[in-house]
Amino acid sequence: MSEYSFGIKSEHEVNTLKSHLHENLTEAKKLDPNYVVIGAGPTGVELAASLRSYIQEISYSHHLRQHSARVDLIEAVDRVLPRMSPKASALVEKRLKSLGITMMLNSKVEGETADDLTVNGKHIPTHTVIWTSGVANNPFFTKHTDCFPLAPNGKVQVDAFLQGRPSVYVIGDNALTPFSGLAQTALYDADFVARNIQRQLSHLKPRKYKPRRPPVVVPVGKDWAIFEYGKLTFGGRLGSWVRRAADLIGYMDILPFSKAIKIWRSAENLEETCPICKQQLAAREEEAREAHQRI
Repeated sequence: MSEYSFGIKSEHEVNTLKSHLHENLTEAKKLDPNYVVIGAGPTGVELAASLRSYIQEISYSHHLRQHSARVDLIEAVDRVLPRMSPKASALVEKRLKSLGITMMLNSKVEGETADDLTVNGKHIPTHTVIWTSGVANNPFFTKHTDCFPLAPNGKVQVDAFLQGRPSVYVIGDNALTPFSGLAQTALYDADFVARNIQRQLSHLKPRKYKPRRPPVVVPVGKDWAIFEYGKLTFGGRLGSWVRRAADLIGYMDILPFSKAIKIWRSAENLEETCPICKQQLAAREEEAREAHQRI
């Protein structure tokens, strides 16, 4: 998988994937038989929903007659978004079907070559496999297993105060806690540890860690997102508004108000390095400006 699949965990990986998509269409002059996303967690779901429309967009710019791309979403368990409620999974599966995404649940990836992916013994022809599944622990801990007790999944087993060993705190994705793997949990953990250190400096007894399920909102295509917090679950345009609001709050947490607003407004702007697509994008933007001026 490391040799043939693409990732999207860094800017470099994203740009490598985008270059592959464009080069494939430019050189082969046809769509890949299958575009495969592995892992139906929040990242995989969001990517699969966006990928199909993006491929259609660039294939149109490259004047390909066949604009309908096949996107497969592969998950090892029996539903998408397995860490959310069954209700949320059902809503998202219905949404993905409406977008034309093929879901392959209870499916195990067994191997990959340059030309195909093996899933449950079946060979799927593809040159585009994107791996989104799983969160790797910091390699620091695996190098020091004599110092930190590790769970089978590589996360550090922590005590009631998030300590991996006396006076050494482990938080976020690295800690074996109920909701690790989410950004909100990492922030919550950091705040908890900081407050406990302050208590100790004030000669007060530290408090025990209480896991808190954070609200989760996952975009699934344009103007649609699933939102869940506690027993409240809903999807649709309202969910996408919640996501946009959450993004703004996140920017305002770390940036001055004016800069946060500017970045928030430009978050959905398209960015292309392909000369053909840049030309098409500029033409559409010019048409939109002229239409706005006429109105």
